[in-house]
Parts: sequence; C-alpha cells; structure tokens
Amino acid sequence: MRLERDLAENTLAKVVNMKLPLDEIFHEINRLLSEHGVMDDVYALNQPDIDEKYCLHLEEGLWVAYYSERGGRHGLCIFCNYHDAVRYFIWNLLRNILPDIQWEKINIYG
Repeated sequence: MRLERDLAENTLAKVVNMKLPLDEIFHEINRLLSEHGVMDDVYALNQPDIDEKYCLHLEEGLWVAYYSERGGRHGLCIFCNYHDAVRYFIWNLLRNILPDIQWEKINIYG
C-alpha cells in the first residue's frame, strides 16, 4: 500500500517527533481544552487505545489521532508533524462550540 510505504519512508519526521518536548505539548493541550470546558475524561493524551476516548499520541514516530471504542480506532488520522496533529485534535474536540471560540486568540505554540 502506498500510504504505508510513504509513512515508513518519512524517517526525518519521525526523528524530529521523538525529540519534541511531549510533556509540554500535552500540558498545553490539556490547559487549552480545560479552558474551553472540555472534560479530561473524554480524551487521552500520550496514551494509546483508551476505550471511549479521543486519543492523541506518537506511534512509531508519527502522530495519531482517533476515537477509541471497543478496541477499534475510529476516524484514524496520521500526521507527520505535531502542528497539524494538535490543531486537528483540538478542532475535533471543540468543533461543536466552534462559533463561540475566537480561533485567532488560540496560540498553543507559545
């Protein structure tokens, strides 16, 4: 499958991702979601396959985001960089209150 080959060949992104300050990134995601009323019992950061939660973590050097349910990964998205993964994950959890959020004021990257 071409996707599997492309992901396997993306070694530079994998090396970069493994050197990121993951604790800081996950802390900021937690803070931001909490500020917007998202309870921490609906998502799992840096913990794969936690049942009935939205998950975001590194897997084999790539970022994965999905909803975990009954052992399955639903809506699985794979990202080479954390910017896209984090933006997608936050949007996915906040999209229902999207009109009330001033997106230009959200800066998770410091």
